[in-house]
Amino acid sequence: MMLKQVTCSLFLMLFVASCSMDSSFLRRKSNEVIAEVGNEKLLRDDLTRNLNFKNLSESDSLLVVDSYIKNWVSDRLMYNKAKSSIDNIDEVDSLVDVYKRSLIIYEYESQLVNEHLSDQMSDAQLRIYYKENSSLFTLTEPLLRGMLLVAYSDVPDLQVLESLMTNPTENNLDLISSVSVKNAAKFEYFVDNWLPLSEVQKNSPVSLRDKELRAGHLVSASDSVHTVFLYVQESKEAGDLQPFEYTKSRIRSILTEQSKNEYLRNYRKGLYEIGIQKGDAKRYK
Repeated sequence: MMLKQVTCSLFLMLFVASCSMDSSFLRRKSNEVIAEVGNEKLLRDDLTRNLNFKNLSESDSLLVVDSYIKNWVSDRLMYNKAKSSIDNIDEVDSLVDVYKRSLIIYEYESQLVNEHLSDQMSDAQLRIYYKENSSLFTLTEPLLRGMLLVAYSDVPDLQVLESLMTNPTENNLDLISSVSVKNAAKFEYFVDNWLPLSEVQKNSPVSLRDKELRAGHLVSASDSVHTVFLYVQESKEAGDLQPFEYTKSRIRSILTEQSKNEYLRNYRKGLYEIGIQKGDAKRYK
């Protein structure tokens, strides 16, 4: 067996080397055997199906093919060597069977869920769950809606930016954006979206203090390099109930998962009862 593998490996090394010098290789018959290990064969069609030659030159394509063939061969030689060498092959085979069965069941359950369940839920359904399970949606950190501006501390328009951020009217937003671009400042607008303080802080090189995060208030902080302005349109404190808009997608995921689990539980129960009734399955206790 070992002699056959070594002979096969040497033959393939010569075969691959010759292919890498012959550009006609890429245009040969699709069912041509280009490598073989034991009873397994690699066809030219397998390369076409598994490799992407788009935007590659002919020489690069041949290099990709050469690498693929070598990996294919070495993988199978290693598998054969391992299979004949390890002591617990029966245990491995058993685990493979368990995994295969689980994977097939999972794929079938996914198919059932996609065919018979919908993830479309009304706001009314989501709000009912939100009200009935409000204890699940307590904030663990402050939540903000507003605007963040990060500028260099030595820019000449710093006072202009602070004044505009203090009065964030619709007309001033365009001015803030243009002055920010001019001064290489970073401006982020999240008035319409709730963000946790930790997410806001990630975009700020200077630490922001929780106690100053009040609605309608401009928070400023600076160091030797940066000055940060944070306008708080609205805020929620740690311990408050999460706003419905903020937790809406999470509620939808929870209800979808509940519906899926209930459907599959009932499906399995029905399958069991029918199997016992028809004699497809038997219980002796």
